[in-house]
Amino acid sequence: MGYNGFGELGDNSFTHRNTPYKLAEHAVAIAAGASNTFYLDDEGILWGTGANGRGELGNNTYANQKTPVQVLSQVKAFASGTSHTLIVKNDGSLWATGWNLYGTLGKDTAEDSADVPIKIMDQGVKAVSVGESHSLVLKTDGTLWAMGKNTFGEFMNGTTIDSKVPVRVMSGVADMVAANAYSLVVKQDGTLWAAGVNPDGQLGDGTANDRITPQKIAENVGYAAGRTCHSMFISKDGSLWGMGENGSGQLGDGTRNDSLVPKQILP
Repeated sequence: MGYNGFGELGDNSFTHRNTPYKLAEHAVAIAAGASNTFYLDDEGILWGTGANGRGELGNNTYANQKTPVQVLSQVKAFASGTSHTLIVKNDGSLWATGWNLYGTLGKDTAEDSADVPIKIMDQGVKAVSVGESHSLVLKTDGTLWAMGKNTFGEFMNGTTIDSKVPVRVMSGVADMVAANAYSLVVKQDGTLWAAGVNPDGQLGDGTANDRITPQKIAENVGYAAGRTCHSMFISKDGSLWGMGENGSGQLGDGTRNDSLVPKQILP
């Protein structure tokens, strides 16, 4: 349901919907990019619909789609961002399609986009996360890799150097989030770390200063999420916490006040 100007609802129209539309059956995972929708079916086939101006659907065109098209088979994980998509196949290989201007796909080519998935890594990939202009890759050995734009330190490696190929930036990682120009990492010891752009306190380090080196934010964290200007995480005790921009009440704390430090939202 929602906005459908690019066909992201997959209902063969560009009509917005304020009630749920049944898109598919036998879906086991979903992801929503800025203007497209992806789902994985129970046979391991990844499907996509919606915006495709940069080739982010990977179906050998740059035309928007208003019904789902097949992207890739034998898929186990995937992530969609503003204009690019990362895909992990069952064999642990990493594939990417869409916008590549800053190297967000992890392929150093002259072209600024790809309309079919291209292989980036041969094996060992566990999970992926996609920001606006950078990408994060978690390997099965716990190492974190980054590619794309690094203007604000979103690679979490203490630099602001961009990379058009994956670079190893951290070890001992359990989970990660590539948000818009910042990143969150949950390490295997349960600590939460953050780096990148921070004007609204989305890093949760008590300041509104950008950080090129990772800052330790919390302990005993199980899962984290971030998008544009606010972040959330779930503690291992099941409590929900949030930090950052709150002008529309997105932190859910009963106020519209931004928070530079994590605030407990739900017990």
